[in-house]
Amino acid sequence: MRLKLIKILILVLLAPLSLFAWKMESGTVNLPSTLPGNVGWTTVTLQQNYTDPVVFAMPTEAPGYSGSVPAALRVKNVTSTSFDIVQLAGTASADTNSTHAAMSVSYFVIEKGQHSLNGVKIEAGSIDTSKQQHGSGVSGTKGWDSVNFTSLFSATPALLTMVQTINNQSGLDPDTVSSPWLVSAVKNLEAGSFDVALERAEVARGDITTDETIAYVAVDANVAGSIRDTLTCQSIDYETMLTSDTIRGWDNGCYSFNYSNTYSGNPNVIGSQDERDGNNGGWLRQCSISATDIGLTIDEDIYKDSERSHNSNIAGLVIFAEDFVYDSSRLMECNKAAINYRKDECYWLGTPIA
Repeated sequence: MRLKLIKILILVLLAPLSLFAWKMESGTVNLPSTLPGNVGWTTVTLQQNYTDPVVFAMPTEAPGYSGSVPAALRVKNVTSTSFDIVQLAGTASADTNSTHAAMSVSYFVIEKGQHSLNGVKIEAGSIDTSKQQHGSGVSGTKGWDSVNFTSLFSATPALLTMVQTINNQSGLDPDTVSSPWLVSAVKNLEAGSFDVALERAEVARGDITTDETIAYVAVDANVAGSIRDTLTCQSIDYETMLTSDTIRGWDNGCYSFNYSNTYSGNPNVIGSQDERDGNNGGWLRQCSISATDIGLTIDEDIYKDSERSHNSNIAGLVIFAEDFVYDSSRLMECNKAAINYRKDECYWLGTPIA
């Protein structure tokens, strides 16, 4: 009986290292231009193996805020070691290909589950849904699916969402148009839940006949701290942000938000739109970035018309000083005990003995 209790105690002590270990990472990937030709998906190889990861990324604009065509991101083939990503252009109804200049984007990958990062609460998961939102001229019944967090956050969290699959496309190719056009839509974000759907915007192409997987990660909002990169043991500053309800459309401008941390260069910023205010539908896009602030806008397609103005919305962001890898089970490797040795002497009758 005593031996059995000892075994149970050992299992309990080891549990945090095994059962509750989790991983995340952020990186940067360069996506080629989607000019007609032999442009394919870009495969991103992860820096560590995951059990059940989810992937998030936000489209950018380079160089600068030039007013180019709309662009959104899609991912597929999310596995324990890699994922595929592509940028697509929200083209006009007469267009037959998806054309956009090359862009560099930051991504964020995290294991599903409930996590704690130095007291900061995180919950990552996914939902399979065929519920959709869209603008005028697009067929299909509108609806929402609800997601309840496993436990309440202390306040409204910052939320990232992204479609992980291409189940309704027969073979989505960056050289062609997206049919249907799909990003994610969110409303009613609260401390305990949110509503989510597939966003078709005003693109009247294709149909939704089967579920897609939408991933989400919610994290305590407006907090800052640092973590250890478990490959290099370097300290990586991070922060989260739930913005004010002031981000309008591409035609309205680029809306800047200051970081709370001080960064030596442009950090990795990953975000998504956290409400759906306006009938046209849209998605969050980076329009400028520096070491002190991030510029955001709500992008729209140009399928029905060329205007890209939008009502004001809020956004959720996670920000990391640079690319990193984090494995909670390997933190001790960056905190190895140090032993100091000092030479001492022995005295006999006041005479030192060498």
